[in-house]
Amino acid sequence: MISALSLNTHTASWWRRFEDDPGRKDTVRWKPPNTADQADRLTPPPIRRQDVNLPGMSTETPTFTFRPIGIVHSPYATAQEVPKGLGAEHRAEGTIEIFPEFADGLLDIEGFSHLFVLWVFDRSPWTGELVGTPPTDDRPHGVFATRSPRRPNPLGLTVVELLRREGGILHLRGVDMLDGTPVLDLKPYLSGIPAEQLRRGWLAAAEERAAGATPGSTQP
Repeated sequence: MISALSLNTHTASWWRRFEDDPGRKDTVRWKPPNTADQADRLTPPPIRRQDVNLPGMSTETPTFTFRPIGIVHSPYATAQEVPKGLGAEHRAEGTIEIFPEFADGLLDIEGFSHLFVLWVFDRSPWTGELVGTPPTDDRPHGVFATRSPRRPNPLGLTVVELLRREGGILHLRGVDMLDGTPVLDLKPYLSGIPAEQLRRGWLAAAEERAAGATPGSTQP
């Protein structure tokens, strides 16, 4: 059996609850404690996602434990609210609250205009599918060629604009995560790849079809 992801979400500042829904056993919800005393008393065990047993996968494959460094505060409560599809723009503003024990790691981060945010799809359980049709196309593609939230390892990656820092709070533009999403890591956005060398794969073809053109067409 292979654990898709194990999250140790213990922190003195936040607590979580599980929904009593058999179809969403791996859902993680974050809510602030009502009192400081309550926060001090909460020492939850690590959360473990459902094991995945797939043909051809070795039972000796190692698993990894990740501890969230913070939490997202965004205007999106459900996945249906997040802009999707061709031409979708992510301009929403939100914040990431870094937990106090990791706040020192933010030293000098305000010198960067954009950040990579590595986070968890904590409300999108994977059921084993490796091919699906994304909302940006009418043709199927492999999960590793899309940004589908239903993945063998439920990791999300977003590039955001860093507006400002206030202590352990990062104010951002371009969030596409749900409110309460656990954050695993932050990195400065740096790219030395010239724009003319980047390829958009099947997405470029889908955009041309949506515009009424065909790949290789001379239409504007």
